Amino acid sequence: MTEPSQYFKGRTVQEQMNEVIGYVDTRAAEVATTAIASDVAQVHQDKLDADADASAAAASAAAAAGTLANAVKKTGEASQSIAGDIAVAGNLTGGTVTVPTPTNNTDAANKKYVDDADALKLNITDVPSVAVTLTDNQGPIMGIKTFGSKLVAALGGTNQRLANTGQYLRFGIIESVVETNYNIPVIIIERGLATIGMIAFNITGGTVDSLSYTGLTFWGSTNRLYVGASINDGKIELYCHGDAVNRSFIVNILGCTNSSGYPTAISPVNDVVTTVPQDYTEVQYTPMQ
Repeated sequence: MTEPSQYFKGRTVQEQMNEVIGYVDTRAAEVATTAIASDVAQVHQDKLDADADASAAAASAAAAAGTLANAVKKTGEASQSIAGDIAVAGNLTGGTVTVPTPTNNTDAANKKYVDDADALKLNITDVPSVAVTLTDNQGPIMGIKTFGSKLVAALGGTNQRLANTGQYLRFGIIESVVETNYNIPVIIIERGLATIGMIAFNITGGTVDSLSYTGLTFWGSTNRLYVGASINDGKIELYCHGDAVNRSFIVNILGCTNSSGYPTAISPVNDVVTTVPQDYTEVQYTPMQ
């Protein structure tokens, strides 16, 4: 700031008045300069503050726009897709919720998926009369089956017509070959012959030996039926055929046991073949005396 004493050195009144006027002018200029500088600084600070406020407002507007875009629309507004997890504290009511077909254990199941799954279950109490129309071999059917009323069943087994003596009915397969003896009770009905008996044979050295089929004859001739066995592709195969053309066979396998008396798995089949494995061996049915 200008020092006043440097202006008041005149000896006359006029000189001193001139000095006072000069001091006032200089001091006024100084005051004006200081005021202008302060105003400029304030204006600059105000500009910085305004810029900061504008940036904050823009960020807030962007956040609000994002929130609005993700907001669940009210009734009457256009539908929208919502990505991500949705947590609902209360009950979800109104409208239709579309649930896709589940692919994971934790997915929700829609009604059609549940209905289709239930359609695969057969409840005897809900379906009092069921017509079985399947013609192919079925099974194995595992587990214990309990019936609430009398079970009526007809043993059909395999059923094939052999047009000539060069055809064979392959009627059973044992899946694994074990060096032991096998006993297989069967009922075989052939055109002109009905029998119930036991097919028995040994597996020795990987081949079939000591084959026999002995049983009771219900009616018909005893010389029409032949039973055979062989090992093919690691499995034991059972065959039968007749001694004349146009022989029809029904074979019912009643079970299979090995030398220890334990049950052995045997699968019924129904194949007409014209060739048998190379080690095939057969015997004629022998009625019990």
